[in-house]
Amino acid sequence: MAGTEIQVILEAPPTPNLKQLADSTFLAFKLLRPWCELESDYSSIALNSIKCQAQAYVRAIDFSIMAAQHGFNIAEEVLNFASFIDEGTEVDRQEYLIGMLDIARRGEQNAVRSHNSFRDVRVKVFKLIQDATEEQTRLGKMSELDDLKEGILVLENFSRCLSFYTSWWNLMKMTHTSNNARLGTVVVKYNSLRCRDVVDKWRDVRRQYVDYTDKIKAIQDADPQFAKLLAEARVGDSDDRLQESTESSALAIYQENNISRPQDYKPRRKRDFLLRVAHRFW
Repeated sequence: MAGTEIQVILEAPPTPNLKQLADSTFLAFKLLRPWCELESDYSSIALNSIKCQAQAYVRAIDFSIMAAQHGFNIAEEVLNFASFIDEGTEVDRQEYLIGMLDIARRGEQNAVRSHNSFRDVRVKVFKLIQDATEEQTRLGKMSELDDLKEGILVLENFSRCLSFYTSWWNLMKMTHTSNNARLGTVVVKYNSLRCRDVVDKWRDVRRQYVDYTDKIKAIQDADPQFAKLLAEARVGDSDDRLQESTESSALAIYQENNISRPQDYKPRRKRDFLLRVAHRFW
């Protein structure tokens, strides 16, 4: 089994519907925000339970943003690779590409994790509202509960968007290699990137991610509380987060690198690859 070759073919990518995902992200956050900001009332187990669930959904939103960051990184790295496809050795190229597959694995994991958090959202939220109904009049939360009940459709729509987005990662066919690498040698077939039409489709994917990030950043600029609640979600989930040295939300990564838009992001791995290639000539 050690001699088995596991092939991954880089094909033309499907186009993700990131506009709908960004729009539904805004609506879901708008619905959840009042509950995340609700002061804890230890006399109401039901309302505190709703607050905890709202915070869990915000954490899931953060995971979807992180998945989008990985998606942008994948598109950027594929395009970078296509620009120096004939440089260096085949060993260097395979090392670079396999590292890219690991980014894809992390992106899909975050997308799946976000989607899983929103499974059965109607059942979960309706049960929480039911539990709080008896005390809503006494605690003056009737209007908030009504808004949440009417907003279940918003959360369901966001869940559907996450389902489509998770399917996009699956259709990419770039994941699952890390777990299977022990069964043989992973070899990435990249000749498709010599085709202009394929490269143009990757450019379109990158453009979609740029547009998505612009929308998410616009939400943050219009409402700083959005970034604050995402940051709190990351802190609250620190013990349960995927162990990744580069893990953060899209906005945090851009801010930490003084980047205003994703197209300004230049992966260090391209620089490192070119340095290794140059070193061979000296």
